[in-house]
Amino acid sequence: MAYPSVVLGPLDLQTVEAGGVQWITESVIGWDDGVVPTLEVMQRPRANGAWAGASFNAARHIAASGTVIGPSDVAVLDAISRLKLACSLSGVELIVDEGDGPLSATVRRSDQVLASVSGLSASWSIQVVAVDPRKFGVSLSESTGLPSSSGGLTLGTVSYTNLHTNPRPAAGTTTAWLASSGESIAAVTDGGEPAVELTDPVGGGGPQLYAANGLSGSPGVGRWVAFGIDLKPLTADMASGARIYARVQNGGTTVAMVGTAAGAGVTLGAWSRVVVSVQQTATADSYSAFVWPNAVVSSGAILRARKTVIAFGDTQAAAESAVATFFDGDTVTNMACAWTGTAGASTSTALTGTLTVPFTIDATTVSGQVLLTNPGNTAGPVVVRLDGPLTGPVVTHVESGLRLAFSPLFTINSGEWVVIDMEAHSVLAQGQSSRSQWIVSRGWSGLEVGSNTWALTAASGTGSMSVTTRPSWQ
Repeated sequence: MAYPSVVLGPLDLQTVEAGGVQWITESVIGWDDGVVPTLEVMQRPRANGAWAGASFNAARHIAASGTVIGPSDVAVLDAISRLKLACSLSGVELIVDEGDGPLSATVRRSDQVLASVSGLSASWSIQVVAVDPRKFGVSLSESTGLPSSSGGLTLGTVSYTNLHTNPRPAAGTTTAWLASSGESIAAVTDGGEPAVELTDPVGGGGPQLYAANGLSGSPGVGRWVAFGIDLKPLTADMASGARIYARVQNGGTTVAMVGTAAGAGVTLGAWSRVVVSVQQTATADSYSAFVWPNAVVSSGAILRARKTVIAFGDTQAAAESAVATFFDGDTVTNMACAWTGTAGASTSTALTGTLTVPFTIDATTVSGQVLLTNPGNTAGPVVVRLDGPLTGPVVTHVESGLRLAFSPLFTINSGEWVVIDMEAHSVLAQGQSSRSQWIVSRGWSGLEVGSNTWALTAASGTGSMSVTTRPSWQ
């Protein structure tokens, strides 16, 4: 016979614990049974039939029993003590899984915990009551903003700069492999591909390898520059300390610079591709990309690099995506890309492409609705959170038409929120102060059986709505 899985608060009543105590739940009564209704019937005097008022479900009474077996009598007594503690008077979650998924209810102890100890085992029984008789499934939650549509067809120009796979070119070339003072740089071949090798012969702090230093131009204020590079540290201190940076400058002064965490994304003795990006926040006239093991390294520390790419983009995602696409000289729609392959020289190729019409970009659409499904057999509780800024918000349960509408004068400011408990008929700002007085249409809704759609509208604002609920069973 298969016994149900039962968990009462912190106590699993169908398991073998690490200390050797085994819990066996043999019976759960009242969990699958229907609850008693509150219906009261009064016989009509001197007539057939009866009178009856409204009827509701009463509380759910549950009795569970089983056996606990322990490696010692002390372990058994301790187990019974923990069972008594778990049967809280103030409420505890009871989870029962009969093979078709866990369902839960909040219960309170309604009678004494009974236990009969016999040597290394004890039989036990508990009685609890669920004031809310429903059994709940796993919590569901979805969010949406106000209905909107943005984007669509956009035309423009995007610039990319594809840098070298070969080592440092002739002196004076702006796109070059450069080492900071004291380090040496040399051309090597690794895996059949050209690379550059940086060696710190004396050790110390901060050896640097510039893939591009002070290149004229900039992405443009508000735009992004992304730098990608293949790195292969050959010594442990280079592996743990390697960081890559993207920087924009104006007149030699740094405007913005971003670097990766030390050692992030690199592996000792293996090639790894690392990408970093920075947004130009003010006027700039040059940009740089470099590797800087920002730590003290030992004498003879070695780092190899190859295949670097710098890309500009209107967004961080666009710049980093261009880096990934162009890394190996791949063809991109409406763009050209090439490596010169000249020995001992830079293979840098500056590429600028213009989007060609016809060119379609899908619009980004926010429906303003959330869809949640109740696979149970009774309505579940619903909590709605509205985040500002919103003025005059309205929450509509589409299937029933129920509308919870606030006054057009009611405003949730940016950074503020309102929590709506549909069952408790409460509206609390920041979860504390009541705002029920601002409601002009009290259409409280629940998670009905089947599909449920909630829609958010408002007089104005750019805020959002999240709906949290739990499927429910009788």
